[in-house]
Amino acid sequence: MHVRCEVRCLLVLSSLSAANSNAIGGIITEHRPGAQFQELAQLGSPAPRAPDPGQPIEFNGFAGPEFGGTIWGTHAGQGEHGFGGTSVFADLNAPDFTVTVSSESIPPPAGKKFAGKITIDFSAFDPGAFSLHEVEILGIEDPSGDNFINTIEVIGAGVVLTNGYDIFWSGSGEALSSSEVVVIKWTQVPAPGSVCALGLGSLVLAHRRRRDH
Repeated sequence: MHVRCEVRCLLVLSSLSAANSNAIGGIITEHRPGAQFQELAQLGSPAPRAPDPGQPIEFNGFAGPEFGGTIWGTHAGQGEHGFGGTSVFADLNAPDFTVTVSSESIPPPAGKKFAGKITIDFSAFDPGAFSLHEVEILGIEDPSGDNFINTIEVIGAGVVLTNGYDIFWSGSGEALSSSEVVVIKWTQVPAPGSVCALGLGSLVLAHRRRRDH
């Protein structure tokens, strides 16, 4: 934490205004659920980067509320991650601090069509400087088709959730200080849309038959 404080002191001293203000450089950075990325994301600008192998996946990282909060990854203008490769994303406000992301497919267990693993390494980010860390991983898809995430687990700090196609992870800086590498594993099966549609159609048909009789 002391390392990051030394880097950020100049940023904070140059932008402090009122005692109760949450503004840094005129940009409000208060952490608010559902909108925590919006103000800082406006500062990001697309940066040239070599194309990554595999399908592009968005990684949107947030850390805060200390130092006014910060972001890293796709919504910070740092590009997407190519599945099967490795990407290094920098803290938007302090680029010397980075997060390394890698991903790969793994052998699926019986009955599953696809399985994957994502590793998020916070060791060069000084994660203990922040109380909260969040990562959105958007656009997880089976390379061979549109499949649904039906099981997911996290190894290391934090908790992980999914809506079936995207992954959402959150963890505390204290936990990451003890375990700086987070591994997320998931499995996928064919998307349930066609099965659900068939089931709904059967219910409608049955309802009509009851009305006819």
